[in-house]
Amino acid sequence: MDRRAAGLTMKKLRVLLLTHGPLRSKEQEGRKVFVGKERKTENDVLGALERLGHVIDVLALEDSLDPLADQVAASPPDVVFNLLMKFKDDPAHEPNVASYLELCGVPYTGCSATGITLARDKALSKQVLDWHGIPTPPWRLFRRGAKSIGADFAFPMLVKPSDASGSVGIVKDSRVYDEAELAARVAFLHETHGCDVIVEPFLTGREFTVAVLGNKRLVAWPVRERVFGADAVVPFMTEKMKWDEDYQARNSVRSRDADLEPVRASRLQKLARDACRALGLRGFARVDIRMDGDGHPFVLEVNPNPELDFDEDFVHAGLALGLQPDDTIQKIVQLAL
Repeated sequence: MDRRAAGLTMKKLRVLLLTHGPLRSKEQEGRKVFVGKERKTENDVLGALERLGHVIDVLALEDSLDPLADQVAASPPDVVFNLLMKFKDDPAHEPNVASYLELCGVPYTGCSATGITLARDKALSKQVLDWHGIPTPPWRLFRRGAKSIGADFAFPMLVKPSDASGSVGIVKDSRVYDEAELAARVAFLHETHGCDVIVEPFLTGREFTVAVLGNKRLVAWPVRERVFGADAVVPFMTEKMKWDEDYQARNSVRSRDADLEPVRASRLQKLARDACRALGLRGFARVDIRMDGDGHPFVLEVNPNPELDFDEDFVHAGLALGLQPDDTIQKIVQLAL
């Protein structure tokens, strides 16, 4: 793709790559790389920004905003590329850092603090989606300390934390088949995760992801499908399955461009745009959708600032449009300005 013709050229910017600490780096082939398999997103984005010609500073926050204040004062960035997923070792504080950047008047990539807060809270986001008439599976919320555990829909059910992302807290035993398993799983999450718990019917149909970009005007990229092998131990995305490539291979789990009729693909894209608009998301997001046994689609959750690892669905959706990974990173930067 001709980057100039596609409107992807821009002046050289000073970009602050912001992530969570601790962060270790080393020199490799004459350039800085971050240490650890879990830092692939940071390495991929840093490489893209370097190839695009931007001037890059890197900052990893742990338990204080002072380093960010000092960095902004000493070397004001044109834009912050926000890869921070937690602060003070708590993902719940992620939107607070975005709020700080807003107060400082510093442009940053991705969703606003309000959008992150709404989307992270699964119960609140489901209420918003319900209010806007956007289909999401029926659900029950069990707050910590709940004495009575039960739901009005049929088993099997899926049990998951109400305030986690990245499939955290979702395991093989999250799919429950009777009242005893339901009560046990809810109690386990209350005790080990210290959070409220969402319960919803387990949908048996196909699963899709849709990348959405934009601010006032939202654009949905081509639909991707998560395929679970016939021999998969768990036919849904668990925490281990999401992050462990060997486990994915053993369960024949893969992602691919969705094989859908244009009308059905268009419907899923509209559903994703509507969900992001209802939650007030901007910049970039990924919407996870699953069908029931009759082929009706439901929004499982909306993910603000999803993984930008070049092997992830978001970047691969851009490839289907002829956009190379560096082009996707450039688009995300442009949307922040």
